[in-house]
Amino acid sequence: MLPRSVVVLFNMANQTQQAGGAKPKPPVPAAGAAEKKPPVVKSKSERFKEIAPARTRDILKKLEILGNCSNTSGYEFTQENVEKIFGTIEKKVAEIKAKFKPKAPGETKAAVSFEL
Repeated sequence: MLPRSVVVLFNMANQTQQAGGAKPKPPVPAAGAAEKKPPVVKSKSERFKEIAPARTRDILKKLEILGNCSNTSGYEFTQENVEKIFGTIEKKVAEIKAKFKPKAPGETKAAVSFEL
């Protein structure tokens, strides 16, 4: 028969091997699971056609919301306020429209600001 101290050390060594000594097995994919495919690379034209309509709709929605400010039962404004708002919008539309034309070397972005 082995001394108790040897039995305790033997048991401790077994527990250590079972807990951390064995390497974990890699996960096995489930039956019928699809393999990961590389991401689809879209052309610049495809990306534009995907993103531009949504952004255009967002802008049109915001303009509709701005139109709610024309309700005189809830808002008071002057014609000067209206001219300033739409002058600023028209100026920004012209700036953005110009971005879609071929760019000259050295062109920079203008800062955005607005106050009534």
